[in-house]
Amino acid sequence: MRHERTPTLPAGHPSKKRCPACQQVKPVAEFYVTVGGRPSGYCKSCQRAVSRTSRLRRQAAVRLLAAAHPEEWAAALRQAREERQSRQGGDAA
Repeated sequence: MRHERTPTLPAGHPSKKRCPACQQVKPVAEFYVTVGGRPSGYCKSCQRAVSRTSRLRRQAAVRLLAAAHPEEWAAALRQAREERQSRQGGDAA
């Protein structure tokens, strides 16, 4: 998995990095790896906390929209279900 890889850093590069969120200096292994193979900006625990907060905020926004517009929400769910069934060949319930 991507998060299990250790960043490959050029020779002479420090093996520790400071997380700007928690202000702690941690080993590079405590950071996720970017597509370019470098350590990400935030440590894994801070990145997970940010992701969790964002997910909860999005879920709350969807609940508010569904409560404010129940008819449209029900219609959108029906349409999504019909599209999913048509892609699966119409057999699914």
